[in-house]
Amino acid sequence: MQGSVIQVLVVDDSEPFRRIVTSFLHLRPEVQVIIEASDGPEAVRKAQELQPDLIVLDIGLPQLNGIAAAKQIRDLSPQSRILFLSQESSLAVVEEAMRLGGWGYVLKADAGRDLQPAIDAVLRGRKFLGKRFSPLRLADSMNPDDPRDPLSSLPSSAEKTCVHEVHFYSHESEFLNALAGFIGTALSDGKAAILVAKEPRRAALLPILDARGVDVAVAANDGRYIALDSAEMLASFMVDGTLDRDRFFKIAGELFIGAAKKTREEHSCVVACGECAPLLLEQGHADETIRFERLLEEAARRFGVDILCGYPLSSFDGEFAVHHFNAICAEHSGVYFRQS
Repeated sequence: MQGSVIQVLVVDDSEPFRRIVTSFLHLRPEVQVIIEASDGPEAVRKAQELQPDLIVLDIGLPQLNGIAAAKQIRDLSPQSRILFLSQESSLAVVEEAMRLGGWGYVLKADAGRDLQPAIDAVLRGRKFLGKRFSPLRLADSMNPDDPRDPLSSLPSSAEKTCVHEVHFYSHESEFLNALAGFIGTALSDGKAAILVAKEPRRAALLPILDARGVDVAVAANDGRYIALDSAEMLASFMVDGTLDRDRFFKIAGELFIGAAKKTREEHSCVVACGECAPLLLEQGHADETIRFERLLEEAARRFGVDILCGYPLSSFDGEFAVHHFNAICAEHSGVYFRQS
C-alpha cells in the first residue's frame, strides 16, 4: 500500500478484543489511523464513508455477520483489503470468506501467533491464511468426493494426555458457561473437578451446573468437587511475595492426588479451573503470571490433570498488552474466546 498514512478499520463486537487488535496495529508505525466498529451495519457504513486501506473483520457480528458485511463492503469500498479474524474454524466458512475477496483469515485462537504476520502480509499485498489453514488443506477440501474433515488431522488438545487451555472472555457469563461445560462434563463422567475462584464466581456457577443436571452436592460429598478461594490458594504458594516452586508442587500435588483417589478413572481423572494466574496479572505481576502458567503446565503433565484458565480481555490494556497476551497464549495448548 502506498502513502504515508494507512487507515485500518477494526470490526468486532467485543470492545476488549478490539483493544487487543489495535494494540497489535499500534506496533506498526505506518498505521496511523485506526477506526473501530462493533457490528455489521456500522462496519459497512464506516467502510463506505472512510474507504480504509485495511479492514480487520470478525464474522460473528450482531445484526449483520461478517460474511454478509464483506459482500457489501466489496462493492462499496473495493480497494479495502479485508483480513478476517474470527473464532469460526469451519473450512467452508474460510473458503467462502476468501472467495468473497478476503485477503487473509486468522483464527482468534491463533491471534498471538498469526495476527502480526497476517497484517504484514496483507499490507504488502500478499494473501495470508493461518497456519492451520494451509493451501494444501484448502485444495483438498474442495474435492466433493472426499468425505474426510480436512481439519481432522490437525493436532488436537483431545489427543493429548492432558490439556492446559485458556479462555479469554469479555463478559462474566461467557466464562461461567465455559466453566460449567468444563466442570459439568467432568463430573458427569465420574471425574473429579477442582475450582479455584473468588466466592462470587463459585456461587454463580452452582445454579448453572444445576440447570445442566449436575448434582454438585453429591459430587462435593463424594470428594469429587472441590471449590477453593483463589486469593487464599495463591497466598499458600508464595514465599516473601514470590511464587515458590516447592510449595506449589507440594500443595497442588496433594490436592490433585487426593481428588484422583475419589474417582474410578485411571487416566485424566481430574480437571482444574483456576484464576490464580489472572489474579497475579490483575495485581500487576506479569512475570509471575507467566511463571505460574509454566508451573501449571508442568503440573498438568506430571499429574495428568486437565486445566482451564480464564482471563478477562480487559486485563490486556496499555503499553505491554500485546506482549502479555502473546506470552499467555504461548503457555497454553488451547486458546478460546467465547463459547456462544
